[in-house]
Amino acid sequence: MIDRQVLQPEIISELIDNFGIKEKYNGHIRLNVGHINDTFKVCCHNKNYIFQRINTSVFKNIDGLIKNIADVTAYIRDKINAENSDERNEVLNILQGKDGKYCYTASDGAIYRIYDFIENAISYSGAYSPEIFKESAVTFAKFQRYLSGYPVEKITDSIPDFHNTAKRYEAFEAAVKRDIAGRRAEVEDLIAFVRKRKAYKDTVVDKLADGSIPVRVTHNDTKLNNVMIDRETGKGVCVIDLDTIMKGSLLYDFGDSVRFGCNTANESETDLDKVEADTEMFKAYVRGYLSVMKDTITSEELELLAFSGILMTYECGMRFLTDYLEGDVYFRVDEPLQNLHRARNQFKLVEDLEKKLKLFNRIVADTARDLSIGGGK
Repeated sequence: MIDRQVLQPEIISELIDNFGIKEKYNGHIRLNVGHINDTFKVCCHNKNYIFQRINTSVFKNIDGLIKNIADVTAYIRDKINAENSDERNEVLNILQGKDGKYCYTASDGAIYRIYDFIENAISYSGAYSPEIFKESAVTFAKFQRYLSGYPVEKITDSIPDFHNTAKRYEAFEAAVKRDIAGRRAEVEDLIAFVRKRKAYKDTVVDKLADGSIPVRVTHNDTKLNNVMIDRETGKGVCVIDLDTIMKGSLLYDFGDSVRFGCNTANESETDLDKVEADTEMFKAYVRGYLSVMKDTITSEELELLAFSGILMTYECGMRFLTDYLEGDVYFRVDEPLQNLHRARNQFKLVEDLEKKLKLFNRIVADTARDLSIGGGK
């Protein structure tokens, strides 16, 4: 069994050879980021790389996943080059192996890929200021805008129904019924919380199905730590972690950013008195996002922006609870109750977002008016 904390020397040699890395290897460190894949910074003479071991238990269609990333990053790179801007705008660069493929099955049986390391940039584990959070909004919105013309039909859903909240609800109810880990009795209050808000699950799913809102190419994991920020200028540089590029709604991306960045506590915080939705952070994110998307967002999407924070927080809390009921088989946990703590945390945030929905809707409307947004296609 592979130790997820370790990248063996012989595997490093294999990867360096397969991907044609000419620089001398000087060492590596494991980056403690993300719930899913194993990520390492590999330092070579004059150049650094990201070596990533892909979690094939989560991602079943590796070929489709890798094709998404290769095609989308090439498309965005062309858009950036066409803009000829003085700003530092980058896109992940995935290396191609000597066999022409963008991933490699090593002798340990695991599948790896390599990216160029993005130098002189940092990712933040939390929204430490409205300025940082606003810059993440600008960067995610640029990513969305660049892809507004990308053919949706070319995208492979790496995790089918990833943000289909209706399907997530079905999985939750199945987990409650099975109670495989014998944990249902201790979480009846949380089960009731989810069921009380059952109507949320169909809001975006139904509108995508009937065409009320457009199906777009979306990132689907828009946490702040998936944006690289220039160390010197504080400006956004690049969106990373592209495994979940799929077909969906920009509301998924916007709402997940709100869920992560507007929470005054981290998602594993157990003191629920610390958990609330920060209004100033929301204002900053809305301003940054709409300043880029003002000519792309539709009126229907605009009307649901504030609600999308509730929806995505509800969905995420439901997923944490489902995983807890199933014995912690999806999300990485550092202690036995972490998924339970995460679920309670998210549901407390849902309650606060619900209380502030009218206020947040007003913030969206006021910002849209300031930016002269009319909801054009």
